[in-house]
Order: sequence, then C-alpha cells, then structure tokens
Amino acid sequence: MKICRITGMIMILLCAGIPSFSQIQFQNNHRETVYVAFARYIHKDSTGFWVTKGWTTVTPGSTVKAMDAVSPNDSIGYFAITRISETPYPGTRNLLVRPNDPFQIKNADNESVLENHPEYEWRQFRVMRLQPGKTSGIISFSK
Repeated sequence: MKICRITGMIMILLCAGIPSFSQIQFQNNHRETVYVAFARYIHKDSTGFWVTKGWTTVTPGSTVKAMDAVSPNDSIGYFAITRISETPYPGTRNLLVRPNDPFQIKNADNESVLENHPEYEWRQFRVMRLQPGKTSGIISFSK
C-alpha cells in the first residue's frame, strides 16, 4: 500500500524572537503517526557542527515541540517516516541517526562518527533556514 504523500512546509510564527519562547514544532495533519528525527547545524565562531536527535512521535492531529532556543543563524532539518508504510519524507542532506532507539549525535555528518558507532545509519534530511531574524516555526506534515 502506497502512502499518501507527506508534504512539509514551514510556517513562520510571528513571535517576539525571545530565546525563552524560541522553538521549532512538528505538526501532524497526516492520517498516520509520523516519527521524526531533528537536525540542527550549530554555528560556533567560524565553524560549526550538525547535531541530530530522535525520535519524536507525532500522532495525527497533534503538535509537538522539537527543540528550544534555535539561533537565527542555525540551519535546521528533519527526517520523517511513518511506521505503517515506512516511506520517508525525502531530503538531500545525509546525516546519521540511530534507526530504532532514541539518540543524540554530535557531528552527525562526519564519517568518523559512523566508524566509531556502526549501529548508526545515514538518512537524508530535509534542511531549511528560518526567515531572517526568526527563531520559531512549525514544520507541518499533511497527506
């Protein structure tokens, strides 16, 4: 059975951008539960690194907080999959996840991390940037 297409769009919230209220949320308008891994590129001075974290369970009709305190300079991304059809939402950025267990992986784009943790696997994350000056938003999944 082929899954209805999961489409993702980000709707920027009109909020003050105060760090304590900054957050990214996942909203599920899909008929199936969606499991999401979140990615964030953290800028440090002139360098940075990717961190992935999962799995967030988002049941149909619910909205779940993914992460607090996103900097306006950070890139964010996500990998979403449903368990029934196991069809992922497509992306283009290869990052590491732990497929069947909760995880948080620093330097998730680094091949040497995989060498030290053979239980990790590559997944293609959809990466985006928030609008300039914004630190909050909703990533919505729908049929």
